[in-house]
Amino acid sequence: MGLQAKCLLAMWLFFGVGAYVSTVMQMRFGFSPWWGLPGAALAGALVAGFVAVVSFRAGLKGSYFALITLAFGEVLRIISNSVDITGGGLMNKKKSYKK
Repeated sequence: MGLQAKCLLAMWLFFGVGAYVSTVMQMRFGFSPWWGLPGAALAGALVAGFVAVVSFRAGLKGSYFALITLAFGEVLRIISNSVDITGGGLMNKKKSYKK
């Protein structure tokens, strides 16, 4: 429960976005981990802002708000397991990222 008594079930969504962004910045684009940290924080904040705007704009309250945040997390999990820039998930294929 947050300060406004909203049950948020997608906190792992924001951490996951940050983790993927920092790792992709390092592995694909050669950025330093120190540049990956602000990139991860910014990406997590942008996704959190998008989820908040969409959820509150729809007027969701109570358990509906909790369920929509959980749904956003599941959608991002499916997307991250299917796009090539994240490696497509470890269960789908084993891939080397050597330059």
